[in-house]
Amino acid sequence: MSSFLDSCCYQSKGLREFYSYYANRLSYRETELLLGRFSGAASYKARHLCNKVSCESKAIGQYQLQAAAGQQLSLNFAEQVDIYAAGAREITYLDDGVGVKKQKPCRSKPLKSASRERVQTDVVLIGDDSAGYRYLSSALARDRGMDLEGLIGLSLSQRYDNGCLPVVAITDGARSIHNRVGRLFGQDVPVILDWYHLSKKIRDYLSRLSLKKEDKEKHIQQIQAYLWWGQAREALIYSDERIETRQGAILEELQGYLLKHEQEICDYQRRQQAGKAIGSGRGEKANDQMIAQRQKKKGMAWSQQGAGALTILRSLELNQQWEAYWNMAA
Repeated sequence: MSSFLDSCCYQSKGLREFYSYYANRLSYRETELLLGRFSGAASYKARHLCNKVSCESKAIGQYQLQAAAGQQLSLNFAEQVDIYAAGAREITYLDDGVGVKKQKPCRSKPLKSASRERVQTDVVLIGDDSAGYRYLSSALARDRGMDLEGLIGLSLSQRYDNGCLPVVAITDGARSIHNRVGRLFGQDVPVILDWYHLSKKIRDYLSRLSLKKEDKEKHIQQIQAYLWWGQAREALIYSDERIETRQGAILEELQGYLLKHEQEICDYQRRQQAGKAIGSGRGEKANDQMIAQRQKKKGMAWSQQGAGALTILRSLELNQQWEAYWNMAA
């Protein structure tokens, strides 16, 4: 490990920690100026710091995964989890993605579609309140030549024994996330559709039906009430029998959405009363903490390598491994 660090990042440990820490809080230009103020000399330009951070992220990625080297994955996941049992342990799985503006390959020749190109990073948060949560990303997996599912498996094997783990996935309904959950944990692991996304989706559909305002609000309240109690079939029947609109195709979209996610709509009232999570807000916050707060500021654009390096650095902090890494680093 130390030989890797020495050959790749030959500076004092304190200097490396300094620019690694501030690079995820300030722009590279601001970090350059701050470094100059503290050291009394212009140690590195902003473009140099970007390369140094990328170098450090490789060492951090190696550190984060070294404990799992050669480890056999033999995890089992509970097929039956009572999602309404107050006080029962759950390992919550949250999965989302963040896109940031992609850097142009050549500044002198802007691409017509450059404004639409994004660097996408998948962010996974998994754990519970007693053991804490682990922050994972496709950036770290990609850096180590793995896929994200392999990284999740390694992380779980480091933290838990071979018992049947009570995993509950809370998602926004995206098919890619649902498929990943199935591949990771099996089809019997409970999947809950995030209440915020569900209620917002209902309002969005009803707003497109060209209804009078009072009729729209009445239908939204009634359908959301059915769904809050986990009565997806009743909500579907209500939409079919009580909503009159000329926008039949849009109404069918709404009904198709309810049918598609019927098995993921739980009794949110009952689950909330049991003190269980009904939304993916913690996962949304993880997106902000790992990526958005630093990388989605006005005027910023990123390469996949640059965005990934900062994400890996930030995950080291969020996983409470920062001090351990720098105490070990050469």
